[in-house]
Amino acid sequence: VAGYAVKAADITPGAVLRVVDDVPAGFLASERLDAGSCIRVARGAPLPDGADAVIEISQARLTENGVHVDAAVAGHGMSVVGSVFRADELLAPAGVRADAGIIGKLAHAGIRNVDVHPRPRVLVLTVGSEYVEPGVPTPTGLVADHLSLLVAACAGELGGASFRLPPVLDGVVDVVHVIEDNCHRSDLIVLCGLEPDEAQLLATTIQAETAQADGITLLHGRFRGVPVIGFPDDSGQVSACARGVLPDVIDALSGYPRA
Repeated sequence: VAGYAVKAADITPGAVLRVVDDVPAGFLASERLDAGSCIRVARGAPLPDGADAVIEISQARLTENGVHVDAAVAGHGMSVVGSVFRADELLAPAGVRADAGIIGKLAHAGIRNVDVHPRPRVLVLTVGSEYVEPGVPTPTGLVADHLSLLVAACAGELGGASFRLPPVLDGVVDVVHVIEDNCHRSDLIVLCGLEPDEAQLLATTIQAETAQADGITLLHGRFRGVPVIGFPDDSGQVSACARGVLPDVIDALSGYPRA
């Protein structure tokens, strides 16, 4: 802490100490700490030779004759080597998310760079001529695209860097063009709003597969090495699928160890 460095054994109740030096953080004291003296030190400054305690500024009173202190206990106000991190302490094991706590801990230890997996880029879009962008006037029969926003938010919660595109028409050719245009900048592509026949036709076109789970048709496969997942045209089912499927996929893309 910032305060006055003293030798605790030399302090008597009501002692008044002469300030013989003022040491900023990162510098060494240029004066000796003799009996009846103290050295003002900034937070982070090395402890002067002979000192074994630091009296906080708030616990001392500056007078014309010096610094008035009542008592001092050896070790008070000091940080000794190893009290923050041990020499052999593991700060961030492999497989943990680099959250604010981890980043702050590494920085505290003076570590500027570490090897990490980047956040997987998740492209999300809804397929369907009945969908329009939220906020756009919706004539009778059209629906605001809530599916892609739901999935993009879910992917973001799971650690993905999600981005979405406006709705795409039902035509398989249009969908494939969008996938082709974006696969080079995506680590995962999620299609929402697929009817079972659309999922089957698209799977055939891009050489993917469909699967049935609780009566829901899902598309899964790879296009030019990029995983592609297709969810159904129902917000409740999309929510369940996203929370059931995306965690494992995004964890795998993020490099987390699997049990």
